[in-house]
Amino acid sequence: MKTSEYLEKKRINVLGYPVDVVDKERSLEIVKENIKNNKQLHIITLNPEMIINAQKNEELSNAIYNSELVIPDGSGILLAFIIKGIKSLNTVPGIELAEDTIEYCSENQLEIALLGATEEVSLAVKERLENKYPGIKIVYRANGYFTEEENIAKNIAAKTPRLLLVALGVPKQEIWIHRNKNLFPNTIIIGVGGSFDVWSGKVKRAPAFFRTLKIEWLYRLVKEPFRAKRILFALPYYTIQLLFDSLRSLLSIKMALFN
Repeated sequence: MKTSEYLEKKRINVLGYPVDVVDKERSLEIVKENIKNNKQLHIITLNPEMIINAQKNEELSNAIYNSELVIPDGSGILLAFIIKGIKSLNTVPGIELAEDTIEYCSENQLEIALLGATEEVSLAVKERLENKYPGIKIVYRANGYFTEEENIAKNIAAKTPRLLLVALGVPKQEIWIHRNKNLFPNTIIIGVGGSFDVWSGKVKRAPAFFRTLKIEWLYRLVKEPFRAKRILFALPYYTIQLLFDSLRSLLSIKMALFN
């Protein structure tokens, strides 16, 4: 079965945005399939905050709509799955899928490009990845503080990476990828947000306890209070929208049955 056929049959709608019904194992299988078939794959790690952001940002919306794989990264997306009767899946943390893809590329001597974060963090990520994966081929690295968007995209494309990790934060990274993905017809492209900060050692990821309970967002909120305004608005607003959307669907079904 081709990847596109799989996604067409397993993609659902959450508040108007597509999400693929995949777990981490299947997501990695899709990555490997696309690498083996020499195809492009833009991966979106969708969470409630991104959906709320996209509702106000047309370019971000277009990036989500036009990506080839949208993974459920966040307990809020799992809530939408449960409401729709899908109860057997787990979240697919983008940082973990990215790490698994790095490992696969390293084992197979595939070229990797890194874009984003500060110069200090970017250098630290490169060094740590090279120490962790001795066979890794990092063919390009640049921090996220650039002005010539088109030039840097062309510079990366000239290195023909099979994996491109973009850590510019949401929505900048998704928009950058969407604008420039035509230059990467054979590349797996993942927007990895703050993953570079974690891989560099600058920031610690949430302990296993928080990850198991699907409240990694709460740990980040405690450690980084500046996120409070954004997260504490997005999560309740998303949940309210999700519940109203579910009620509308139920009412539509009942009306259809009685007409």
